[in-house]
Amino acid sequence: MNASKWIRQSHRWISIAFVLTVIIASVAAWQQTTEMWLFYLPLLPLALLMLTGLYMFVLPYLFRPHSVSAGSEQGAGLVDRGTGLPPDPSAVQRQPADC
Repeated sequence: MNASKWIRQSHRWISIAFVLTVIIASVAAWQQTTEMWLFYLPLLPLALLMLTGLYMFVLPYLFRPHSVSAGSEQGAGLVDRGTGLPPDPSAVQRQPADC
């Protein structure tokens, strides 16, 4: 398993641990005698969630190809894929609009 998949899977499991620690801290808050350190318990999974979440957020921007993306001019048919130039307007066949 590569690092990206490992971090994504870890993020999922850490989120489960975070939810459990928040539930534990909430139940402890309802009791009259609680230890103060119990309220700091969710902070460790929260910090790990922040680190893994930021990594997954930045990952697409780090490894983005520097060429034209599929949703821009080339993907919209405004650029010829072979030459990279706009298509010849006389060669474009227009289809009749369905009314």
